[in-house]
Amino acid sequence: MALVWVAKHLGLFKKYGLETQRSPLVVSALLAGQIDVAVIGPGHLVNPAIKTPADLRGKNIGVTSLGGGVWMRSMLAFEHWGLEPQRDKITLRVVGDESLLAQAMPNKVIGGAYFNYTFTSVLERQGFRVLADLAKLNIPYQDTALLAQRRYLNSSQDSTERLLRALSDTIGFVLDPKNKSLVLQSMARGLRLARVEDAVGGYERLGNMYQRRIFSNVDGIRSTIRFLGATNDKIRALKAEELVDERFVKKLEQEGRF
Repeated sequence: MALVWVAKHLGLFKKYGLETQRSPLVVSALLAGQIDVAVIGPGHLVNPAIKTPADLRGKNIGVTSLGGGVWMRSMLAFEHWGLEPQRDKITLRVVGDESLLAQAMPNKVIGGAYFNYTFTSVLERQGFRVLADLAKLNIPYQDTALLAQRRYLNSSQDSTERLLRALSDTIGFVLDPKNKSLVLQSMARGLRLARVEDAVGGYERLGNMYQRRIFSNVDGIRSTIRFLGATNDKIRALKAEELVDERFVKKLEQEGRF
């Protein structure tokens, strides 16, 4: 979410005539028409005693919610490693947001969890170890994304383009090393960190998170449909290609913006 925090901090949303707000129930607010477009998102960090993925058997793994982003990343990692939570007695415990997950680790409430890079760096300094950097496992996944209803995209093409331009500008700003200080301030504020320097670990890995070409990851969306569709017929019937609208980013690409 650093992209959103930086854009807001720098006033880039206002520059393009856009208003932003935080919503704890973002998908519900989107469906109710209270907001027009939503930005949705979040390596696996573990107790030092866990040396390999096989050691996760019989352990408690923390998630923010069942069906959420952290849960999805965890399930994809388990699948990649040939693990199955029920068979391998891996208990998924709903703890709360990542700040609460970070507190649960040293208190031994959980033995591991998916964390963003910033919290990973903070916990590494406390003696915990990274079991895997999921960005490097080559697992198809649609990470942070823009979500909107089709009727809004069709009726508000200009504002949609302005939003994408704001975010495209922000990606360029974030990836430019000379802007490190301002990006760190935005990240520390967004993550509610006591010290700006605690955001350095996350900042140093932003190159793995963002690319200038902001197209959707269709294979990653298929992975989401596959997992969530296991218990939901309507989700299982969805086609990833039909959920993606690339006309706006294609226009930006034609302009040479990427």
